[in-house]
Amino acid sequence: MGSSKAYFAFILEQLSEVDEISARAMMGESIIYYRGKIIGGIYDDRFLVKPTKSAAAMMPNAPMAQPYEGAKAMLLVDDVENRAFLRELVDAVASELPTPKKRNQKVTFGKGKSLTGPSRRIENGGDIVKKIIVNAQWQGGGDLVTDAGANE
Repeated sequence: MGSSKAYFAFILEQLSEVDEISARAMMGESIIYYRGKIIGGIYDDRFLVKPTKSAAAMMPNAPMAQPYEGAKAMLLVDDVENRAFLRELVDAVASELPTPKKRNQKVTFGKGKSLTGPSRRIENGGDIVKKIIVNAQWQGGGDLVTDAGANE
């Protein structure tokens, strides 16, 4: 069973005073992000947050609940009416979580050939060209030189 749009809107309204908060719908539920970190979500009309030490300290009697079958248990936030508490909770949870790693981009070249790697912007003749480079460095003059030194 998914969460209702009314509950989702209510939680987002309660979190509206928190800067850099966002949500993403996923399989009928919603993932809550703060400063790019997943801090919790809305599952079956329940606001759940990751069970960090600070979240557990702020909600010592909060029950653990699974967002869905087979998932890791999270802390159930009961005090969703208190905006000041939610602001502190979101900040505390996010402060204990690692910064998300940048994901590699995948580019397909023609018939099923693909290349994955970190994205870099290369200035070439005044135009900004986005390239995907794997183990390579841009060395001016229009040549892309790999670690082996061969021009491509």
